[in-house]
Amino acid sequence: MKTSIATGDWIIPLVIGVGAAAYLTGIFLPGQRALGRLREDLASKKALVAQTGDLSPAIVATHDELENTLGYNRSWSEAAPKPGDVSDLFGRITTAAKDAGLKTTRFDPEPIETLERICRIPVSLGCEGTFSQVCQFLHSLENLPQTIWINSLQMEANAKDEGSVRFEVTLEIFADNPNTSDQVNRAD
Repeated sequence: MKTSIATGDWIIPLVIGVGAAAYLTGIFLPGQRALGRLREDLASKKALVAQTGDLSPAIVATHDELENTLGYNRSWSEAAPKPGDVSDLFGRITTAAKDAGLKTTRFDPEPIETLERICRIPVSLGCEGTFSQVCQFLHSLENLPQTIWINSLQMEANAKDEGSVRFEVTLEIFADNPNTSDQVNRAD
């Protein structure tokens, strides 16, 4: 018995082997390397997400703080006088002094200082009365809805009347600045 292998019998397995080797080196192995890189990338992103933890409490706290800030801005904008309406506020300040029983000796508003977003209106006020009347007046100032700062307060006993005091106060009234060209509505 003669065994002879024909050359045609080797061609089909050889083509299949070459095709398998080409598939293995040209498609399968590069695809496996790309999948490995994607797995590493996914693992690093999962680790990053795990490190950041749950951000929802921070988001809720930030949202609450934003709502509080917007509410404060809205109430300030509603209460802040416009520079043209300051005379009404001056009238309420002098009425508060009169209601407290004080005698106004000086009321000197200074020029309005326009800042970037607001206006500052300095006022010097002098009054005479009892200490309790001064306290009542200061309490009335604090209860006004406008933002008023007391920069300085000087009080001394009145030489003419023993139960009376003289006091000088420098106030800063803050008003809205509607002339800001790029102003956004701070109440929204």
